Amino acid sequence: MKKEDYKRLNDYLNDAFIYLSKYDGFFIQNMQSIFVLNNMLYEKLKCIDLKHNFHKNNLPYEDVFELARNEIEKINPNYLKEFDKLIDSGRLEFFLKEKNITIKESNDYKKLSEIENSEEDIRYDSVCSYTEDDYFIDIARTHNYNDVLMLIHEFMHSRNLSKNMGEYRYILTEFFSIYFEMLSQKNLLENGINPSELDIFDRIKDTGKISKKINKYYIVFMSYNLLGNIKEDSYEDLEKYNIVSSTKEEFESVCMYLLKYFDYQKIQYNNESKEFNLHDYRKCISILFSSGYRYLLGTLFSCYLLENENKDKIVWLNDHINDEEIKNMNFIDVLKIIGIDLTDENIDAKLVESAQNYYKNLSKYSVKEEKEKSLTYNV
Repeated sequence: MKKEDYKRLNDYLNDAFIYLSKYDGFFIQNMQSIFVLNNMLYEKLKCIDLKHNFHKNNLPYEDVFELARNEIEKINPNYLKEFDKLIDSGRLEFFLKEKNITIKESNDYKKLSEIENSEEDIRYDSVCSYTEDDYFIDIARTHNYNDVLMLIHEFMHSRNLSKNMGEYRYILTEFFSIYFEMLSQKNLLENGINPSELDIFDRIKDTGKISKKINKYYIVFMSYNLLGNIKEDSYEDLEKYNIVSSTKEEFESVCMYLLKYFDYQKIQYNNESKEFNLHDYRKCISILFSSGYRYLLGTLFSCYLLENENKDKIVWLNDHINDEEIKNMNFIDVLKIIGIDLTDENIDAKLVESAQNYYKNLSKYSVKEEKEKSLTYNV
């Protein structure tokens, strides 16, 4: 990397740290623990067999809605009144899933320039978005039972929305949605749906991708946090303090990866913004850090609690996460409500073991035979 590349990378990292320090203090304060936990998980995930042949079953919208409704009723019958309003209120929309352009495909700045000049609206994922007074759910159709799970996932986000949302809602909203998504998948499989009409490993794949990204960038992020600006001799400084396990070539490769990521995010922001807003810009380039760890923790907490059944307490916390009483509690005590004890010195190992058990339990449904039009995935 050239000096001007390092300068641009440091400018990006500075903006990201400013945003995260103000709006995601939990990540800044706990990044080292998050990175250690992630590394433990990644070592277990990177070699597992996620081959599973699945296909579309052209599940009609009506069936998607009805199956999701059945699972929502099991979660909490009190949610049905709001769920039944989704269609008539215009809050629910299904759309065809598009393949998103990824950083991996953007190996040079010519491709980034092509993205910058593209006016095509690329939509690639399901989402629950909200305004001050309302919320809207968009579901990216996969045309199989995964549509049911995504509808449940996004709807559960709406159940912890509030005009006075606190930090714990921000940290745990993905956990609530992932837990009930996983629980519903468990119910569907046990009730006899065809496993080949569902990507049973979808959540594990998504978590694996996130874990791989965190495992990739964490050393540069930690270096910036501990030692300041990234420069040509940063690797030697890391070696001096014995806080690096990668080679210099790997470290420099991650620096370039992050630089390309930030460049890409900047282009995306410029494409979508009519005028520059510093806060929104910093939020945009920070999403790699602020988003990933919440899905990571959400998946690990969910795997653990599926083994230690506590659904009613999770529903209760979901309904009360924005209460002043909960906001004023210590985060450790909040998690104790649902049966997670972060003071347990073995909690990291227990969380990772639960994720392994979740994978093993799903594997019995895996379809390995080759079938026409089937899809497979490898980490």
